[in-house]
Amino acid sequence: MKEEATIKILIAGEGGQGVQSLAYILTRALFKAGLEVSFVPNYGLEQRGGMSLAYIQVSNKKIVYPRFNRPDLLILMAESARPRVAKLISQTQQVLETEPHKELLKENKLPAHTYNMLTLGILAKILADKKIIKTEEIRNEIKSKLGKKLGLEDNLKAFEVGTGF
Repeated sequence: MKEEATIKILIAGEGGQGVQSLAYILTRALFKAGLEVSFVPNYGLEQRGGMSLAYIQVSNKKIVYPRFNRPDLLILMAESARPRVAKLISQTQQVLETEPHKELLKENKLPAHTYNMLTLGILAKILADKKIIKTEEIRNEIKSKLGKKLGLEDNLKAFEVGTGF
């Protein structure tokens, strides 16, 4: 991030899609890259099927208040999350609907549970294009967070597929 800037990202999906894991990995990578970061998770009582939101801010200056009303980038991971964020869609600079990209998982013979890493890859490419963080830094955080879990290779491949989108 060369000039003073703050980018506000809202990720909206369903519980069980890995929204919070995706946000955690991203914010850790951004923090390790020396940026100011805030992450406010928002989810209901239901672990699966309820709405799951992640409010992320990244900046090269101090973040005064972590919550925001108008994201610069809205990632919509599930159509069922649309009603929850509908009023923000017209106010957002960029809206990315990732559900149509689930087909990339099938095309690359990846399991459905890697959808969050596919989404993270797409988001990583956007942030790399804006010169905020390198995709390699996020990939390293995926390895750090998921390194001892089964399915690391599938998650990394899904991330790579997303970065190539």
